[in-house]
Amino acid sequence: MAGNSFYGNAGSLSLSDTVNNLLLGFIDLYQSYLSGRYMFRNVRCTFQEESCSNYGKRIIQERGLSGVPNILGRLRRCRDYSTYLLPEGRLGWGQGLQNIVDNADETSVASLVSHLKDSGENESTIGTILQAAQMVYTYVHEESSKPIQKQIGELEIGTVNLDIKRYSSKHRLKERLLHASAYALSIELIGSLIPVSQQVIHGIVLLYLVKTGYNHFSRKPLELK
Repeated sequence: MAGNSFYGNAGSLSLSDTVNNLLLGFIDLYQSYLSGRYMFRNVRCTFQEESCSNYGKRIIQERGLSGVPNILGRLRRCRDYSTYLLPEGRLGWGQGLQNIVDNADETSVASLVSHLKDSGENESTIGTILQAAQMVYTYVHEESSKPIQKQIGELEIGTVNLDIKRYSSKHRLKERLLHASAYALSIELIGSLIPVSQQVIHGIVLLYLVKTGYNHFSRKPLELK
């Protein structure tokens, strides 16, 4: 009689099922023992309705290994769609919100919403992004964006709670390390499944970690000049 794994019958699992269970197990490990603790104590997800880890679990369950690019994209969105409370009460924001503000015409905003839906984002998360973009747009232009507001109105959502983070270089570094760790793990996992030299995989991971450190010290939240 085959033994039972945490997520199913271990004796009947295919390679893809095994990899999916490995990813789900890693996310469970993070949620149970690391989230909000140790080096992640001050790391806060941008999206409160569905955190990045919960999004990752849902996408793996729905799309399997092919959902990994979606998870990596979500981690980028968590960074790029963040808002920050800077010193002296100034508002700061990520590059993703700046891109929406710079291209807030009806076609561009509708295209963004379509892309987010294709990426598996639920309406609450899309609403969070649009509300944050509207806040930044109003902050910059002293008026709201009609295309953004139109898309918000078409979503079936209630009140969205925006999480404006208090900016700290130390805490921001921890967030970047979290994202870098997720990328590195994904690269290592994919590399173990395809015929690629481990030296090459380790080299890619090292270059990414170096890039993460560079971005931390060179990229700051955008703000109104």
